[in-house]
Amino acid sequence: MSNEPWADGPSILSVLESWEGPGEPPLPDEQADGLRWAAGAQDGVLSHHTAALDEGKEADLVYRAVELVRGSVDSEQARAELYRFCMDEPVLALVDPLLDELRRRGLANQVRPVATFLIQKASHRGPLKLGISLLSVGGRLEDIGVLKKLARHDEFTLYAAVAGAQLAGPDPTNLWWDMARHVRGWGKIHLVERLVDYAPGKPDLRRWLLEEGCDNSVMPEYLAYACATGGQLHRALEQDNPGPRVLDGACLIMGALLEGGPAMDIDDYEEGLQAVSLLLGHLEQQASFEQLTFVGELESWLSNRDTDWSLREPLGWTPERRQALLERCRRLLERPQWPEQLRQAYQSDDFALRHRAWTLAPRLGVDLWEEAFTRLQTQESLDPFLYWGLLERGDLARHQRVYDQAEAALPLSSMALGPAEKYAAGLEHTCLEFLLQAMTAETYRDRLVATGLRSPGIRCRSLAVGVLEKTAPGPLARVAMEQSLQDEVVLRVKERLQALRRD
Repeated sequence: MSNEPWADGPSILSVLESWEGPGEPPLPDEQADGLRWAAGAQDGVLSHHTAALDEGKEADLVYRAVELVRGSVDSEQARAELYRFCMDEPVLALVDPLLDELRRRGLANQVRPVATFLIQKASHRGPLKLGISLLSVGGRLEDIGVLKKLARHDEFTLYAAVAGAQLAGPDPTNLWWDMARHVRGWGKIHLVERLVDYAPGKPDLRRWLLEEGCDNSVMPEYLAYACATGGQLHRALEQDNPGPRVLDGACLIMGALLEGGPAMDIDDYEEGLQAVSLLLGHLEQQASFEQLTFVGELESWLSNRDTDWSLREPLGWTPERRQALLERCRRLLERPQWPEQLRQAYQSDDFALRHRAWTLAPRLGVDLWEEAFTRLQTQESLDPFLYWGLLERGDLARHQRVYDQAEAALPLSSMALGPAEKYAAGLEHTCLEFLLQAMTAETYRDRLVATGLRSPGIRCRSLAVGVLEKTAPGPLARVAMEQSLQDEVVLRVKERLQALRRD
């Protein structure tokens, strides 16, 4: 790294200014190999699931950061030190106490040059995040433009949203709403969680929360409760004709609430029973195939015998009400038009629609296995999830056909590159992972196992060893084992191979 650490690559701002989409561009500081966080995911997990720093450590880091920021106002050497500090330390955990300390010391009005420098120059995300955050205390209204550009990338949305709110005045709704329309990952989660506080008195925002707010690329479960309550879902469903977009959004929201997960769910939603009944009533009048997925999810949830339903009875989920809802779901699912629509949906080029059809098929009594196998043969020989789906369903004879197809279609000879410290080694290796994970003594394929042992992907090699821990190796796997005992780079995998040889 040079004396100017920001010179290691192009500035992130310049990358985002030239980005037109779709998809987020790779950032200059991304590593080519190894396990990577999705954009904004590390900060998202830290903010939602991780405890704060130890007070003593936080105080030491904040003191050092304040001194570096103060020195950086008029010293490029100090800026280089501050830059390196931000590359090594968790910026998210330090931002709030750092900004508070800058205000306390009366330094807030001096930091804009430092913020602008980091925003313009940073080729690493940590220093850029600090630069954005410093605008919270030293920014001007004219800085909102650059914050909007940065907010388009989920890695920086949270920081840009917080800084923008400080510059936009007492009601940042329009700024946040505009930002939320341009992101789908963790950035959207952060924005929607904040927007719901401003939804009372704003019917347009409430409707957007119902129609679009919950849809994100991380997990709809993070936003389902916020959108249901902030958007007043049960009130919207009381209308005679809420509109197809509201109903689509309601199906996503209610399905995520039923699923449960990392945020508040159906057991926290006081109007849950009312909303379910109202939504089902609208779908009974005119449901689309896409909306039918929710009906299947609801039918499965209501019929779950592993649930202690007595805990939900105070919320109205009595046996009588559940049985009545269950019968309504089943009558809707049994309508004669669905099987043909399901088969048509599975032929679609839309992956989400095909996935919906595949998921719903067992509930409608439709067997899509042959259609899926034909797709594997003719269109998507390197689709890992197609392999997984085919091996999840079907009998032994069908599974044998999948392994036959894999041996014929996967580029096995070019996949056995030897061990490396890679988690992701390409689609073909991910396909092999699913094949190895599902492999049994009856479906054992020696060449697939041997290729797995020599894959550069750690998970692939580990799964291949797992097969051999249950099934005796064939001749190709024996040769691959001997090779890997010499050059395996992951100690745990090597130890498992050594144990197999002793056995």
